[in-house]
Amino acid sequence: MDDKLIFKIIEGVVFEPTQGYEADHADIVGEERLIKFSASVPSGWQDMTSIENVHKYGAMTGRDYRYCREVMRTLVGSFASLSTIEKAIVAEHMCVWDGMEIDYATLVGYYMGQGLSQDEAQLLLIDTEIDIIRPRIRACSTERYKHAQKVVAMFLNPAGIADIFERTQHLVGIFKSDGVLGTGYRNITSGIMDFVESTDGYATTGLAEQNYALNFGTTALFISSLKNALYYGKFEIS
Repeated sequence: MDDKLIFKIIEGVVFEPTQGYEADHADIVGEERLIKFSASVPSGWQDMTSIENVHKYGAMTGRDYRYCREVMRTLVGSFASLSTIEKAIVAEHMCVWDGMEIDYATLVGYYMGQGLSQDEAQLLLIDTEIDIIRPRIRACSTERYKHAQKVVAMFLNPAGIADIFERTQHLVGIFKSDGVLGTGYRNITSGIMDFVESTDGYATTGLAEQNYALNFGTTALFISSLKNALYYGKFEIS
């Protein structure tokens, strides 16, 4: 994920969101936001990407918690090199990783440095993951799946809709309960994106191989639109 957090430049000044910005712009439709994530920085915009800014302003872009957490994860690099504020944010969201897993050792060490015992640090992380992180991820997954259902309904006829939902029932279940996307997304088991992109255990039985009759567009467009919904957390046909 290489999206940047960018702010609109208005009359030569970088836009600075006020406290009421998020509520006022929560349901914008057909209007460009003044804060957004983008793969590039167009003219008239300022790159404001940082762990602190994504933590503070990410939700104001309309993107979900899981997306913002993933962006922060990509910005971590070396935990030791982070500022004091950045370390606190990363620890709060548990978004420092060691390969395929959350780097619990680093997080335990951080909290011990804040005065907790090892047992207290480990218990804090367990409580944070179970009571805060996982419920947020599940809520994001539920909304993302709603986006995916809309995409499927647009591209497929009733027979195709019934078939794809039956084929992906288990994958959808673990996506909604545990946020599992697939082996290409730091999961150790196959997930819904493996079916969508025909990878891992679905290399020969994925979406493209089903040869669904489409209402419009191409299979590639169908796949990328589903990725928008399931991975990027947005309803966008592109």
